[in-house]
Amino acid sequence: MNTNNNYYTIVQTIRDTFEENPLVNNIIYARQPDADLFKNTITPLVHISPIPSSWSNEAANSFSFEIGVLIQRTQDNRHNDTKFEGNDNIIDAHNTSYSIINEFLTVMSKDNNNQIYMENVGSIEPIFFDNIDGLDGFVFTADFKTSNKTQVC
Repeated sequence: MNTNNNYYTIVQTIRDTFEENPLVNNIIYARQPDADLFKNTITPLVHISPIPSSWSNEAANSFSFEIGVLIQRTQDNRHNDTKFEGNDNIIDAHNTSYSIINEFLTVMSKDNNNQIYMENVGSIEPIFFDNIDGLDGFVFTADFKTSNKTQVC
């Protein structure tokens, strides 16, 4: 039996696609988001985390991921003269996060050299972390499929 590198290839392709976006500053793989983790990280950051996936058949491998794009919220008092609640940069964070995700999904929905196909994308959900300097953005789930290259006798 030979080694199947499909998982590495999919993770590398996801990472490379986000690295090509000039707005992305950091990419983190499968870490638990505790308060201290992101204090020294420059945002926007992408958090890639594997989630349960289904085995479909011997011809293909499927892998599922939860992917979040997060930006540091800052307290901004420039617009205290309006009646609109939320005049910190939370709207900017969501706009930028969605833009990064939209570009990623658009690129991944097209054919690529690694023959990785995006099968399903779940809801793109907003994230709001509690506290003044929290992280905000969007998170989504996606399923990717590639041909199974494992040889068995």
